[in-house]
Amino acid sequence: MAPPSKTRGCLLIALALAVFVVVGVLGLGLPYVYWYTMRDVQIFDGPEELVLFVDVYKAMRYPGLAQTNPLDKSARLIKITVTPQGAVELSPLQYHGGYITFNANLFTVLRFSDDFYLVENPLSTGRRLLRFNGDVIEPAARPDHDEILRSFGTADLSDRTKLDKINEENGWRRLNDDNGKGPYLVHGDSIISKRNRVRLRLETREGSESLIAESLSETNPWTKTLITIDTRRWRSYKAP
Repeated sequence: MAPPSKTRGCLLIALALAVFVVVGVLGLGLPYVYWYTMRDVQIFDGPEELVLFVDVYKAMRYPGLAQTNPLDKSARLIKITVTPQGAVELSPLQYHGGYITFNANLFTVLRFSDDFYLVENPLSTGRRLLRFNGDVIEPAARPDHDEILRSFGTADLSDRTKLDKINEENGWRRLNDDNGKGPYLVHGDSIISKRNRVRLRLETREGSESLIAESLSETNPWTKTLITIDTRRWRSYKAP
C-alpha cells in the first residue's frame, strides 16, 4: 500500500490535470471573447457616385484551447454613398424580417433601374427579393417579383455573372469582385473607381478598422474616413 503522502500527491496531480482539462482546454467557467470587425463589403460604381454596402460583424471566440474557432454574426448593416466631390452619406439600415447579411454568396446586392435590391441565394428555403427603401430593407413589392427570382435560375450566387449583367445594363458596375477577391476588402489593397476617380482602402490600426476614400483628382484632392469600427476585444460570460 502506498504511503498516505504519496497517495495525496497523486490525487493532487490528478485534480490539477482535471482542472486544466476542464478550464484550460474546454474553457468551462471562462468568459467568451467578443469583438467587432468589417467583414463583407459590396461596392457599386455608378454614373455619379459610389455606393458601398458594409456588413459589420460581431465575432465571438469560445474560451479554452479546444474551442478557438470564432463564430461570426452580422451586427450592423450600413449603406455609404460617396461622390467624386467628396460628399459622404452614411445610412444605418434596418430590417425586421429575419437574418440577412451582405455576404454576397448568401445575399447579393443588385441594381435595377429604380433602386438597389438584395437577392437571396437560390438554395435558401423561402428565397427573398428585398428592396432598399431609404434606410429600411423591405420585401420587394414588384409585380414581376416571382418572375425575377425564376430568371436567376438555381445557380449558386458565387457566380454573379447574370446579376452583374443586370447591374451593367442599368449603368452600375460591381467593383470588388475583380481578380477573384470576392466581397471582401483586403487589408492594404485598394479598390479604384476609374469612372468616379475615387480609391477605397481598408486601414487597420491597433484597436480599430477604418474604411478610407481618396480622390484621384489632381484638381480636387480629398481624403475622407467613411467609417471607423472599434475592434478592441472584450470578455463576457453572456452566451452568444
